[in-house]
Amino acid sequence: MKVAFLSSLLEGCSCGIVTIDVYGKIVLFNKAAEEMLGLRSERVVGRSIGVIEPFSALKEVLERGKSRLNARVEVGFSTFMVGMSPVVEEGKVVGAVAVFQDVTEFCKMANEL
Repeated sequence: MKVAFLSSLLEGCSCGIVTIDVYGKIVLFNKAAEEMLGLRSERVVGRSIGVIEPFSALKEVLERGKSRLNARVEVGFSTFMVGMSPVVEEGKVVGAVAVFQDVTEFCKMANEL
């Protein structure tokens, strides 16, 4: 029940979510991430986070064990605000997660002011 609930929550979220394991391999790439980045989860899950170049900083979060919040990331013609945090279990870093939102339209409106 708990796993099904968490899975539904992550898939239903409007924010893009990418999670990597301790080896830097993508283990979760939700539907919103697929839509925002134009990639299919089947093509990226199991591969190195380096295949999503702008999100390769997630590997640094994994290695340092420190969060990186409110990072602005450009992907093609889109702009994203990204929060990256280590995933810690029993005091040990076991992965990292990036949660991001497309702010392209907001940035365009701000530039017009």
